[in-house]
Formats: sequence, C-alpha cells, structure tokens
Amino acid sequence: MSRAIEKNTERLFWDLAAELIAQVPDVAEGTIMNGRCLRVGKEFLALVDYKGSGLVVKLSKERVAEIIGSGA
Repeated sequence: MSRAIEKNTERLFWDLAAELIAQVPDVAEGTIMNGRCLRVGKEFLALVDYKGSGLVVKLSKERVAEIIGSGA
C-alpha cells in the first residue's frame, strides 16, 4: 500500500472516530503499543495501520465464531 493511501485511510478512520466519539460518551481516543487507538472505557476497540497492520478491531468470541462459521 502506498504511503498516500495509508495516510488517507488513517485520516478517514480518525474522521469517523471523531463522529463516534462525539455520539458515544464511553468511546475515547487512547493508546496501545505507543500508537493511537479507540477505547470503550479502558478496553481496546480499534486502531488503524499500526505498523502496516491495516484495520484492527476487537470482536467478541461469538462474533469471531459467526464469521468463521460463515466462511467469510
């Protein structure tokens, strides 16, 4: 992925995150592994492009099983 696309992806993520933060009181910007992330209370929620990882979102075990079961 080119650096320009990475920056646009990160900008889009944080633009959407700002909307979510404004609408949901428990959601806030935080840090994880010295990078910016979203948190719900003290729990990790999501981050984008940490060391080239793309989008990382915390899912429940049930949702992970559902996704795997669907073959997605």
